[in-house]
Amino acid sequence: MFVKKRLIYASRVKQLIRDKVKTMRPGWDCKLISKSAIDQLEANFRAMIIRTIQAHPTVGKTFKEVY
Repeated sequence: MFVKKRLIYASRVKQLIRDKVKTMRPGWDCKLISKSAIDQLEANFRAMIIRTIQAHPTVGKTFKEVY
């Protein structure tokens, strides 16, 4: 069975969400972030990487200039 390794560091993502909630939504006291939210962010990140690879020009040997 193939096990996908996480690309995002879940504890840091959770802390970023908590920090941003404090500054962007001061009336909301968010303390917990669900596993499904982290899984969804992970899936979105993987999809973004795949889209970027598909859109990248086939020139040279360096992956650069992410749009």
